Amino acid sequence: MKHILTSIFLSVFGIVNAQKIPLVITYDSIQNGDKFYINRELPQEYYSPIIFDSAYTKDYQFKIKFDQQNFASPYRLNTEFKNNFSANSEVFYLKNAPLNLKLKDFHSSIKNDIPERTAYEKHFKQNIKEWNAYNDYRGQLFLKYKFDTPKEKQDSLNTWYKRNWLEEMDLLKSYIKTNSKSEIALWKIIAKYESYKEYTYDELLNQFDPIIKQSYPYTVLTQNIHQNKVFAIGKIFTEMTTLKTFDGQPYLTDLSKNKYTLIDFWFGTCKPCLVTFPKLKELYSTYHSKGFEIQAIAAEHTKYVNQTKQVIEKYELPWLNALDENRTFANANKITSFPTSYLVDQQGKIIQKDMSLQELEKFLANNLK
Repeated sequence: MKHILTSIFLSVFGIVNAQKIPLVITYDSIQNGDKFYINRELPQEYYSPIIFDSAYTKDYQFKIKFDQQNFASPYRLNTEFKNNFSANSEVFYLKNAPLNLKLKDFHSSIKNDIPERTAYEKHFKQNIKEWNAYNDYRGQLFLKYKFDTPKEKQDSLNTWYKRNWLEEMDLLKSYIKTNSKSEIALWKIIAKYESYKEYTYDELLNQFDPIIKQSYPYTVLTQNIHQNKVFAIGKIFTEMTTLKTFDGQPYLTDLSKNKYTLIDFWFGTCKPCLVTFPKLKELYSTYHSKGFEIQAIAAEHTKYVNQTKQVIEKYELPWLNALDENRTFANANKITSFPTSYLVDQQGKIIQKDMSLQELEKFLANNLK
């Protein structure tokens, strides 16, 4: 578990509110005792905090209340029926208005969650049909061949996927041009980014209105894109020219002295950081003489520097310790969760990010004999 620094985002973009908004879902085959869950459609990091009150089923209805939100966010309804059958609904968006969804079954289309949906689906109508046809064909191939789809059919499927994907990106560009406050379009870009991080999304994102650019999910997405550009595996780790020693002197790094270096960002009151120290000390003792180094970067505010020095002394940390005072480097490079670590080689090339201690131990055992 990481310590994630989200307080600044919650104060500016957070959407926890005392006002509760009702969500009522009517489903033809609901039975008392069926279990329902609201699931996020995309990774949790993109969502502002939201609290759902307890839900229940009665009279073919699933009732729940949720915190008012200022930005529409996508969810799915998941159910576990008494007969052990489970299903997911289509995606729907929750925002700041009561919502009544009437579903004949879990494949029912949803049209009335937010006003923008009608315009969005009209613009993407043909592309949606193409994706539905693609998914139907892919399902048929799987039923027929399981995991042994003939190469020519798989190649054809891949070409179809790429064509649909690029067409959708072109449609997003034209849609945002005339709908720069589109919340749905932003979530679609987030979904695209999570499936394919190598595409350049900057042109699309730059078209959005400032109100979208100030939103919580936009902020997280741009952070992630920046992180992927600067700290992607295979990239050369950026120079850390703003770091100091704890004596106030410039911190000079030379990665070429060691075969592998773990660059570890932490701070003094970060409990998830502190619990890693015993195992890291063990690995350092075993592999330092074989070419393993640790550069621990304390991303600390000035008033806590002395306290952090005491932590270093308390844990008797034997490796190189540097200070990122007031998180100058961390903030500039969107490092907001701790610990965050990068394993680099002698040339500074990033080998892996956020390895578990077990993964790190296995890597060192295999590569430093």
